[in-house]
Amino acid sequence: MFFMPTVFILGAGASCHYGYPTGENLVKDVIQKTIELEKIISSFIKFKNNQTSGSLHIDVIYKNTPLFIFEKLMIRNVDENNKELTEHQIKTDIANNLHHNLYYPALIQLAEECKELRNRLVQVDPPVIDHFLDRNSDLREIGTTLIAWVILEIEQNEVVKNGNWIRFVLNQLMSGCEQPKNFIENDVRFITFNYDVSLERRLYSGLKLNNFFDNTNILEEFFTPDRILHVYGKIKSDPYTEVVDLKRDAQQPTLQKQILDQCFIASKDIRTIAPYNKCSDQLTLKKAKNYIQEARNIYILGYGFDTQNNDNLELDNLLNFGGYIMPDTGKIYDNTSKSVYFTNYGGKNVISKRASNLFFDELDRFLPPNTPIQANRNEEYHYEMSIKNVYDALSEDFDFLD
Repeated sequence: MFFMPTVFILGAGASCHYGYPTGENLVKDVIQKTIELEKIISSFIKFKNNQTSGSLHIDVIYKNTPLFIFEKLMIRNVDENNKELTEHQIKTDIANNLHHNLYYPALIQLAEECKELRNRLVQVDPPVIDHFLDRNSDLREIGTTLIAWVILEIEQNEVVKNGNWIRFVLNQLMSGCEQPKNFIENDVRFITFNYDVSLERRLYSGLKLNNFFDNTNILEEFFTPDRILHVYGKIKSDPYTEVVDLKRDAQQPTLQKQILDQCFIASKDIRTIAPYNKCSDQLTLKKAKNYIQEARNIYILGYGFDTQNNDNLELDNLLNFGGYIMPDTGKIYDNTSKSVYFTNYGGKNVISKRASNLFFDELDRFLPPNTPIQANRNEEYHYEMSIKNVYDALSEDFDFLD
């Protein structure tokens, strides 16, 4: 069990064990999705042009058009009493748009946005897509929708690569639990910068299979909304639901409404595209900082120590060996009782220097000839780096120190 307050801080390197992309690969995946969506739109328009009348019936458009096309056309989604519109009302809006020759230009505009997003991403070749979309706000909506498409598709076909590290967390959660009620005594929280929900899905499904919890509501009590904090949002408000079916028939000349609607809806919960929006969920950030402040053991896994992310969580204060003074109260917080473990896959110097600067206000604590462990048992502090991937770091290097 996790008897001491423990926090896991997770970056993209933690989710990549389950097939999800790191920052650079996400850019490549989004580029590929622009090609797919452009082909879908092109096929639908070609199908329309091959019709005898050169146009489609309102019913066909209503059944095939994705939500974000309706939104682009300013077709109403709710009436003045905040109730969903009837099918007749929506079709009336569609008819009005067709009458004013707005519908097909909107499709063509979306295809052009795909092409423009692809061209800019190829030319700029950003290491991550977040800041790029901040500087290209005209493409932010289509960008977030395609990000959601990438993640939902991977979730549907999720595979373990280089080890299922969550198994170690599951084992620690159950270790020492003599009765189901003991499980709630686990003092552990998870703070993730990732949009996917692989962590909670695997934790929940792994625990649910134990008949140890049969006829209890222990798991429901454990998985409160505050147990796993997605600092920048996630693709599902309910991560425990079944995965979305994104299979499609590439030969069918439709706009793939079922798929694209799921992606558009999922994109609405992604809050992190622009830096100005990264701090929009202040309540989540406040909770995350409180958990880090109270924690004795902290595992930072697959995290690149991005300055923006560090600042949003105030890690320079909360994890700095020297502690910090609260500016509003003048209260002094001593961090010397913390044990911090972090991965730096491949031993990248840039990560070593970022971590060293964050923890010690120096650049070389984790560079040769220094060891990857900076500790002084007399002062009860422990900072440890592993140059292995998350799975190997937990299985071979780190201890769950209680």
